[in-house]
Amino acid sequence: MSDNKIQLKNLEKTNQTAEHKQKIFERSGVGVEKKEQEKTDYIQKTQEKINEQEIITEEVTSEPGGIVAAGNAQRQKQHRKEEIEKILEQDLEEIYLNMSTEKQEEFKKVGEATAQKINDLLDKTKIKIKTIINLIKKWLSIIPKINKFFLEQEAKIKADAIVKKVKSS
Repeated sequence: MSDNKIQLKNLEKTNQTAEHKQKIFERSGVGVEKKEQEKTDYIQKTQEKINEQEIITEEVTSEPGGIVAAGNAQRQKQHRKEEIEKILEQDLEEIYLNMSTEKQEEFKKVGEATAQKINDLLDKTKIKIKTIINLIKKWLSIIPKINKFFLEQEAKIKADAIVKKVKSS
């Protein structure tokens, strides 16, 4: 807050200085064109300073537990969802390619929905790993002729990787 007040005072001083220069120019009889050019330059510089301040405030991210701008929160959530999708699809390329096209489409849609649900669960204060494992198991059960033990093991591995990734970021 104090930085903003200082910047505001500096802008006010700059504004007063520009007005003072304008009075001097009026007294000295400098042409109107030059005055207009100076006004335009001043307005442009002021607008650039304002734009820089807006850009800086948009780029600020907060520490955990802090206030985050809505745009930043949305970007972080989208980035986290992409990371979850990468973890979920890890080591499943061969299995995916061996599926029929209908199963591939279903697997992809349900996988994206699962990633979204997991992402929503991670927004909560308390992360329930069992719920994440169940979501992953339900998604993996779409794979035809899948081994029950493989399904359980993959679900746990992927859930652990997701939680580890979230805690590290």
